[in-house]
Amino acid sequence: GNFVGWRALLLPYIEQSTLGSQYQFSEHWWLGNNPATGQLPTSLFQCPSVPQQPPIVRAVAKSPRPAVQFAAPLSRCDYEALMGVQPTVNPVLYSVAQSNRSVVFRNSKVRMGDIQDGTSNTVVIVECAARPSVYRNRKSISSATNDQGFGWIDSESGFSLDGSSWDGQTQGLGPILTAHAINATNENEPYSFHSGGAMLLFADGHVLLVSEQIRLEVLAALSTRAAGELSQNEP
Repeated sequence: GNFVGWRALLLPYIEQSTLGSQYQFSEHWWLGNNPATGQLPTSLFQCPSVPQQPPIVRAVAKSPRPAVQFAAPLSRCDYEALMGVQPTVNPVLYSVAQSNRSVVFRNSKVRMGDIQDGTSNTVVIVECAARPSVYRNRKSISSATNDQGFGWIDSESGFSLDGSSWDGQTQGLGPILTAHAINATNENEPYSFHSGGAMLLFADGHVLLVSEQIRLEVLAALSTRAAGELSQNEP
C-alpha cells in the first residue's frame, strides 16, 4: 500500500478535517499534492520550546522513497510514535515477536483490549524535537544527517527505544553502555528542549513530563503494551 503516516490519519479527529481533505491517500506522502499539504502548519504537532530550525526543503533517500526536493518547506513535527523497544535493551524480554511492541507501528491495528500492561502504563507518543536536524547532548550537530523526521507528513519517522550514551553519539548497546533513555540525542530517541525531561503521551490520554534520569529499563517497560514486565521495573 501507500506510505501514509499516523498524523495524516489523525487529522479529522483533531479539528483538522479541512487539512485532511487535501491529503491524497492514494499516493505516498512525498508524491502528488501531499508535499504541498505537508507545508501547512499544525500547531498541535509542534513544541514552542524548540529553537528555530533550518527549513525542511529536502529529504534524503530512505527506501522506497528516493531523495526528494520540496518546492517549499515542510511544516515541522516534534512528536513521534514510540513503536516499542529494541531487543538490545533486553534480548530475553524483547526478542520474542510482538513482545517489544507498543501501540502505533507500521501497519498496526491495536485495540484497547490489546494493551494488556494497562493504558496508563503504556507510552504511545513521545517528544523527538527538532528533527531532521541532529542534536546530541543539547548541541546541534550540523555535520550529521537524519533520514527520518521530515515534518508531520513523514510516515517513516516512528522509532523504537534503544538507549543512548550520555553524549548522544552511540545508541543501542544495551542498558550499561547506552543507558540514557531521554534527552541524550534526537536521533530517533525521546528528546525535548524542556529542562529535565520530555513530554510523553500514554494510551489512556494522559501526558506526563518524564524525567531524563529515568532508567532505560523502566522506560522500556512503559514502552510495550503486553510484555508484562512493568512489575519488575517499577519506577
